[in-house]
Amino acid sequence: MPRQRRPRRQRQRFQSPQDRGRQTSPVREQAPVQDEQETLGNQAIQERMRAEQDTQDTQVTEAQDSERGPTKAYTTGRPSAGASVQTVPLAQDGSWDASDLLPHHSDRASSWAANNIRDENNQDLNAWDFTFKNLDGNGNEVAGARGVELILPWDAKVVDIQKTFEGSGNYGKYIAVEDVDTGLRFEVHHLDTVGAFQKGQALSGGTVIGTQGGSGNSRDQYAVHVDIVGTVEAVEQFVRSNQSGTFTTDTQADGA
Repeated sequence: MPRQRRPRRQRQRFQSPQDRGRQTSPVREQAPVQDEQETLGNQAIQERMRAEQDTQDTQVTEAQDSERGPTKAYTTGRPSAGASVQTVPLAQDGSWDASDLLPHHSDRASSWAANNIRDENNQDLNAWDFTFKNLDGNGNEVAGARGVELILPWDAKVVDIQKTFEGSGNYGKYIAVEDVDTGLRFEVHHLDTVGAFQKGQALSGGTVIGTQGGSGNSRDQYAVHVDIVGTVEAVEQFVRSNQSGTFTTDTQADGA
């Protein structure tokens, strides 16, 4: 903020106690009125300073493009009970909705993974399988799905993290995160690599949380994909972010 706009400079128009003490008697008789005006003036300045500080502290959510770029997103699951498992692409222009996400091949609403992130804000949980594939400059798929970077759709904190294949309970390397604004959570399993984060760590939207793999208790236990557990809202936001290559993050306004 430019120094000439700082409210404290306006205090120069108010008399100091020493100056008031050197005034003549007629002026001293007006002191109560001056004191009242000074009090009101100080209150106005304090209110203005608080308003300016609030402006400085305002957080503005901005959509940004990741350096990774967009991907092709596929949903895998059973379109109906008893049907065979299918893998279908999601519309690249984003004209899909949550009803287009194929249900997981098994009900995971009460699984260990769901209970691991369940709290008052995350009750209706389930699992979905996805595969993301990088695109070249012409929008064509790049061969191979292992190693595709996966980004956070928004600012989050780490709820849980598994950095090794061994001891993962067949979930492989995984990370669970929580949206710092809404409290929504999701957990991404079967990663090939996971970021060097710690529980409770704050992460900015757009952060690469890991790379796509097929890990369980070993690196190649499953076909390359990711298994995501969470509320449908959080999972949809994750998929849209990674398909489009965009994310949101809170940045501090200049306050000028």
